Amino acid sequence: MPYTSIVTEGGLLPTDILDAIASAELDGQRPEDFGLERTRNLSDRISAAWQVARSQWILFQSYLADLAPGETGTTETREQWVIPLLHLLGYQRISRNRSAYVIQGRTYAISHRAGEGDNTPPVHIEGIRTSLDVRPPSGRPRLSPHALVQEYLNSTEQLWGIVTNGEQLRLLRDSSRFTRPTYVEFDVRAILEGEKFNEFVLLYRLLHRSRLPVNTDEAASCLLEQYHQRAIESGGRVRDGLRDGVELALKLLGNGLLQHPANTGLRSLLTRGLETGVDSDVSLTALGYYQQILRFVYRLLFLMVAEDRGLIAAERQREKSDDSDSDSDSNSDSNSAGNSTNARQSASSRPPADRRLAIYREHYSVSRLRRLAETSGAGRRSCTDLWNGLMITFRLFEGSDEVAPSRLGLAPLDGDLFGGSSCAALTTNTRLTNAELLSTIRALSLYHEKESRKAGQTLRRVNYAALDVEELGSVYESLLDYRPLVQLDGQPRFELVRGTERKTTGSYYTRPELVQELLKSALVPVLEERLKAAGPNPKAREDAIRHQRAARPHEAITPANMVIQKAERPPRRVPLDPEAQLAEVNRQGVEVHTEDRLTDHIAHR
Repeated sequence: MPYTSIVTEGGLLPTDILDAIASAELDGQRPEDFGLERTRNLSDRISAAWQVARSQWILFQSYLADLAPGETGTTETREQWVIPLLHLLGYQRISRNRSAYVIQGRTYAISHRAGEGDNTPPVHIEGIRTSLDVRPPSGRPRLSPHALVQEYLNSTEQLWGIVTNGEQLRLLRDSSRFTRPTYVEFDVRAILEGEKFNEFVLLYRLLHRSRLPVNTDEAASCLLEQYHQRAIESGGRVRDGLRDGVELALKLLGNGLLQHPANTGLRSLLTRGLETGVDSDVSLTALGYYQQILRFVYRLLFLMVAEDRGLIAAERQREKSDDSDSDSDSNSDSNSAGNSTNARQSASSRPPADRRLAIYREHYSVSRLRRLAETSGAGRRSCTDLWNGLMITFRLFEGSDEVAPSRLGLAPLDGDLFGGSSCAALTTNTRLTNAELLSTIRALSLYHEKESRKAGQTLRRVNYAALDVEELGSVYESLLDYRPLVQLDGQPRFELVRGTERKTTGSYYTRPELVQELLKSALVPVLEERLKAAGPNPKAREDAIRHQRAARPHEAITPANMVIQKAERPPRRVPLDPEAQLAEVNRQGVEVHTEDRLTDHIAHR
C-alpha cells in the first residue's frame, strides 16, 4: 500500500516487507511476540496506544508553545513526548547515557539506550527544533544526529538503533553504504495530526521494543534482522526476475521497431551500417543499434525509478519574477527579447504546479504505461498512439522541445541518457504498435519468482522505489556477455547471442564501493586544493566549494550506476561550511548540498 508519512531509504526494509509487517504476514506478529498473553488482542493494544499517543502529542504542543524562539526544546521533547511514546511501544527501560561513548578516539554523544547495559541498542533523542540531517552551527557534536548514530553503529557491534527529534522517528542499521542513507522514517506529526491510524499500526509493529535485540549478543537473531535478511533475499529474486525482464524487453523492442512497416528509414540505416561497419548519422551497425536500444530501455528504467520515488516535480515559478526579469532585459537584442516574451507568456498561461504534475502523471508518465501493460486486454490493436505519447515524454526530458517542458514546468534531464542523440535512430520518425510497446513495458514491470513459475503463481510487480544500484548493476553486467545480431533478409530479426564482446571491449560493471572510492579520491584532493587557494576568507572558501565542478571519469561509471544515482533521492543536507563539506566528502565520499543547490554529481556531469 502507498505510505504518505513513511519513507524507506536504501533498501533497508522495502515497501513490500513493510506491507507484510503491517498485515501481520511475517513472523513475530502474534500477541505473545509483543510480550502479551496469547489470549490478548494485539489490535486493541495498538488502538489504546494510538489514543494515548494522540493525547500526549496535544499535551506536548502546549509545552512547545511556551518555548522561547531560540530554544531547541530538547528536554521537553525527551521528557514530555519521546520517552512517553517509547513507553507505549514497550520501551520500559530507557536509560540516559551520562557520558559520551569513546571509540577509537572518536566521541559519540548518544543521549539514551534501550536498556540498562552499555550493549543495548542506542536511542538518540534531539529537540524537536533540531534537524536530524544538519550538523549544529557550533560544530558540537561534530556530526548531524543521523550521521552520529549511523557512524556509531558502523563502529561498534550494535546493529540497530533509533534517532529522533520527536517529529521524525528513524530506524537505522549498521551499513557500509555511503552514497545513500539507509533508514526507515516515520513522520510522527503527519501520522498523528493527519489521523493516519494504519501507518501508526505499522510504526507499532515495526518499532516495538520486542523487534530490536535485547543486546549485541542477540543482534543477529532479532526480528528486525530477520526482516532485513528477508528483504535481501527478496531483492535477489527481484534481481533475477529483472535481469530476465530487461533481456526480454531489449528483444521485444529491437524486433518490434525493426519489423514495423513504417520504419523504412531505420532499416535503411542498418542496411548501410551492416555494409560499411560504421556508425554515423546515415548508417547504423548491429552494435550501434543494440547500444541505442539499451539506452532506450534504461531511459524507461530511470523514469520508473524517478516516478516511483516521487522525484518528478513541476516547477513553482513566480510570474512576477518573470515580469521583472523581462523588464530588466528590455535593452537586450531582439532574439533575447523574443525568448523572454515567449517564456513569460508560457509561464503566465500555465496551470498550477499540482495540476501540471497531475497532467504529466495522467498523460505522459511511464507509470501510466505500466498500468496499461498490467491491464488484461489493453493494447491489442495495432495503433501507435502510445508510442507517439512516449516520444513526447522523451522530448520533455531531452530538452529538444522548448515550449512543452516550459508549459509543464519540467526541467530537461539531458546528459548521456537523455541527450537528443543518445537513441535518435529509434525515436526519429519511427513507429511501434501499442501491443509491442506494452509488452516491452510489461517485461520491465512484472517478474516471476524462479520457484513459482511452474506453480503458475501470480506475477510480482517490480518495486522501483526500493530498487538499488546493485539490482540494475547486475542486470547491466549480465548484458555485457551478449552481442547483437541483425538480419534484414526476409523477415527482419534482432537477436542477442552470447559472445566475446565483453572481453574485446574491456567492458565491465563497476561495483558501487569502487565507484565511491574513485569519487572520493578524485574529488577530495580537488576540494583541498581549492580551499588552500582560496585562503582564509570565508566568502572565498564558500565560493570555492559552491562553484566546484568535477569532470566525470567515464570509464569507471556504468549506465547502471548512472541511472540509479541520478534518480537517488538527495542525501542529507549539510551546512554551507567548506570545512564541514570537505570532512563529509572525505568521510563518506558523497555529494553535498550548498543551500538549495546541489553540487554537480561527479558520476554524471
